[in-house]
Amino acid sequence: MPMEDFLFYGLDLVIIGMLIKMLLVSKKVELEIDPGLRWLIPVLFLTIALFSFIRFSGIFRYIQTILLSMMAVMYWFMKSGLTPTSIVMVGREIPYDKAGSIFIDESDHSLHFKFKGSSAIYFRESQTEEIKAYLEASHVKLAKKKKDGTTIQRVDPTASKKKF
Repeated sequence: MPMEDFLFYGLDLVIIGMLIKMLLVSKKVELEIDPGLRWLIPVLFLTIALFSFIRFSGIFRYIQTILLSMMAVMYWFMKSGLTPTSIVMVGREIPYDKAGSIFIDESDHSLHFKFKGSSAIYFRESQTEEIKAYLEASHVKLAKKKKDGTTIQRVDPTASKKKF
């Protein structure tokens, strides 16, 4: 078996490990928000699996196809949404106190927050009130959007204060 095969197996194991960790985080989601084109990544994994099945031969063909198909299934079952303490976006957990200003833009039906840049989760129009109620029940204060497009920073009563 060539050394390149072992490199691919190693990369596959790393990706599967990351996906397992992301799945465990996504199990915390209580209010699921549909992120939109969720089908795209699994389709890409399955396309690569099909390509590797056609392109390669031997045992590598079967192992690679099975591993890539497993990745597609794992990604398909990943959830995005809200927990009592955080926002979960494709397996990444962002605590409310680190999310900066959180506000709902009703014009494009999205929940905006800041975490290493600006981020947003888009949702169905029918979920707007449900998301607002969930955030209020979780004691998260939503920021208000000013007329110039900037947001007023929220004051989070649950955020920890530094003591000197």
